[in-house]
Amino acid sequence: MTDLAKIDSGLSEAEKRQIHRRAALVAVLGKKYALHPENAPAKGTYNRQGVRLG
Repeated sequence: MTDLAKIDSGLSEAEKRQIHRRAALVAVLGKKYALHPENAPAKGTYNRQGVRLG
């Protein structure tokens, strides 16, 4: 078994901090986050203006 916490990702400390900061912001926003799955458009057919047809 390998401890995943000890695997080197090759990212710098600044990049790791940025990832953790972004993840914390997404967690705080919850469903308000623009890319949250619940904010996805409904499945169906849309015209060129983005209006759902059916």
